[in-house]
Amino acid sequence: SVNVENSSTVARNHVTRTDPVAGSSESEGSSVILYISSGQMTMPSVTGKSQSDAQAELQKSGFSITIQQQSSSTVAKGNVISTNPAAGTTVSQGSMVTMIVSSGPQQTNVPGGLSGQSVATVRSALEALGLKVTVNPSNAQDNWIVNSIIGQNNTNLTSNGGSVTAGSTVTLTAQ
Repeated sequence: SVNVENSSTVARNHVTRTDPVAGSSESEGSSVILYISSGQMTMPSVTGKSQSDAQAELQKSGFSITIQQQSSSTVAKGNVISTNPAAGTTVSQGSMVTMIVSSGPQQTNVPGGLSGQSVATVRSALEALGLKVTVNPSNAQDNWIVNSIIGQNNTNLTSNGGSVTAGSTVTLTAQ
């Protein structure tokens, strides 16, 4: 008899294996089952792997690959967020796979030139960008003048602004 099965390595309509296995002795008239490749395979999971490791694995399985970058606060920069088609789905050998790779957390650009303005003005501008704001000293009044703006990892944003992780906290120093 003949059965059809998925195979990542054997071309469609070619024999993948036999039962009993090739090279074994069987009595004359015994049944032999041929397994034929459907030309289909199961999409492997490469989620969470580095882009280079995932790409190598998929290319080894015969896939063509395109890469799209997407920001992510949960998947490390350079690692695979997902694939299309999704892992576990049945796909044709040699299919095109799109890997979605993390570009890291989404960034927000803080404009330069905010120092020298009032705490109220700078706080309003930064909160409008979706950032959290703390002020030193904590008893600073809204009309006090901001003289420094510090982002995450002590990034100095006072003169030229810069890029910070979206939703992060920016610290103003005022007097």
